[in-house]
Amino acid sequence: LALFLCRHFLPDEWPARKTLFCIIGGGILLRALFCFLHPPSNDLYRYIFEGYVQTQGINPFIHGPQELFATYGTGPMASIAEQINHPELSAAYPPLSQLLFRITAWISPTVPAFKLLMAGADCFALILLGLWAHKRSIPLKNLLFYAANPLILAYLSGEAHLDALQVLALSATLYMFGSKRTALAFLVLGCAILFKYFAVIFVPFFLNRHNARHAPLLLVPALSVLPFLDAGTSLFASLSTFGTQM
Repeated sequence: LALFLCRHFLPDEWPARKTLFCIIGGGILLRALFCFLHPPSNDLYRYIFEGYVQTQGINPFIHGPQELFATYGTGPMASIAEQINHPELSAAYPPLSQLLFRITAWISPTVPAFKLLMAGADCFALILLGLWAHKRSIPLKNLLFYAANPLILAYLSGEAHLDALQVLALSATLYMFGSKRTALAFLVLGCAILFKYFAVIFVPFFLNRHNARHAPLLLVPALSVLPFLDAGTSLFASLSTFGTQM
């Protein structure tokens, strides 16, 4: 109800730039508040631990956190390790996400760093959605339903779920297709899939006979699997477990 009221009272006579500035600026402020004040999900601790062990030369698709606690679950990692759900299972998140976890953990294997990663991704997604809506002449006031949606704020910026990366890549895909940058759009859509496999369901909505020649670029981000190939079929073992038993 509050979102509908805000949308209703946002002045129609404002120029597009001012409307975008207010909605995006307010959305970023809300994301900052949720990032720093809302408790993270348990998933975040797995992101941190799996990123950290990669910096130590460990393939998280082969070894579950429980196997590594004795060596890597001590010191500053102790408080992270004890928060991980299902520590007996190896990594289930896609390779491109894992590489981003590794980079972030190399910089700082901490909760604030990983929360900033997810909140920042959602902020950039909001900006891209605003630019896309403006380009498509969609009423900019509708952007409020994403910018100030409490579920999105809590789930992506507050709890810091991996979906923020997928949403960013999908928002970039929309913007690239809207800008007629079809090849780049398919490349970014491939990134969305390798951030979280669920994004593959969006491919039929973008693919048509006019742009099919660029579709093979979807496969380029699959190169992110190369550092983890020694895991073999274990690449998907935990994903299968989570999908069928959890």
